[in-house]
Amino acid sequence: MPEWGFVAPWEKVAELARIKPINAKAETVAASKLFGSSFKSRRCLVPVRCWYEWKPVAPGLKQPYALGRTDAEPITLGGIISLRRPHRDFPVELSLAIITTPAPESLADIHTRAPLVIGEADWSIWLGEVSGDPSGILERNTAGVMDAWPVSCAVNRTVTDGPGLVEPVEIEAAAITTEGNA
Repeated sequence: MPEWGFVAPWEKVAELARIKPINAKAETVAASKLFGSSFKSRRCLVPVRCWYEWKPVAPGLKQPYALGRTDAEPITLGGIISLRRPHRDFPVELSLAIITTPAPESLADIHTRAPLVIGEADWSIWLGEVSGDPSGILERNTAGVMDAWPVSCAVNRTVTDGPGLVEPVEIEAAAITTEGNA
């Protein structure tokens, strides 16, 4: 399983990496020194039910939202993988970044960017199983009809997990300060 946060292939020690981005912009991913080789040959698909964004709701307060399809069907995000071998005696290490695009108009009031959603018809091109230009996929986001709903601030804590994290909540009860977790 890849590690969350893209580590450049030239980094010797992942923990000491200067940057570990979790996202790569669709507009620059192919030409980027950091992401370009992974975009060329190590693209992946990441199935999710939804993703989270934080929307300012008052001065100093943000509300987490889950964003997903209105029909609750799974979403497939486009990503890239970095392969690193810190030393010839060590196993290959994988890390991952999700590609982002400008957010669809329906979601732009929550966040200006959104993950690249890839429809099933494009999976084989994206994965390089058939010939085709994956760059064209970057220009379209096949998210379908998307919805957003406020969720618990527990999504902002790494120790919490479970299906209840995607359940809707009242906004006033869940707002968190921008300085940290609730």
